[in-house]
Amino acid sequence: MREVSALAINAALYAVGSYATAYIQTPWLVQLRPAVVIPAVFAVLFGPIVGGLGAALGTFIASILTYGSPVLTIFSGTPGNFVCFYIIGKISKPLNWRNFVAATLMGFLAGSIIIGFGLWLLLAKLSFLIPTGTYAYKAVEGAISSIAKDPATWILNTIVWTLGTGVICTVFIGTPILRVCEKAFPNLLTNQEK
Repeated sequence: MREVSALAINAALYAVGSYATAYIQTPWLVQLRPAVVIPAVFAVLFGPIVGGLGAALGTFIASILTYGSPVLTIFSGTPGNFVCFYIIGKISKPLNWRNFVAATLMGFLAGSIIIGFGLWLLLAKLSFLIPTGTYAYKAVEGAISSIAKDPATWILNTIVWTLGTGVICTVFIGTPILRVCEKAFPNLLTNQEK
């Protein structure tokens, strides 16, 4: 029951946090999302399923609210977020700075690759699925022409942007949060080796 509650809270907080920064302009279609720290902390405290599923549900909800359609997230954000935060929850234990940073790097690398190639697949091959007249359609118009000109560079830029911003936010914001949680709620970490 504790995991179900944690998953729901994780998803809700991540959806709200992601939506709050969804309209910040970035050089790529992928958003600047400091809220990634939320499912990372939940993944470490409550495990990979809570972190991964909470992130997948949260990004799904935020994408529908932002773009008016789930199409952009089905191929990229939802699976990418699940994999990223599942990995963080799975390999960050026992909790220490080295394990957390390594898990964050591996999780965001895997998730960023899924997001980069997922968006490429959607925009280069399946763009007819994006409903016209939605914010999603307006958001991807420029990206479609960029992908057509140089798909490899577009995919690589998307991966690097997502990996870099995700790791920076998670390590620099998540580490102090986890240290406070470790001291304030040591029972959340009792299943981990110290």
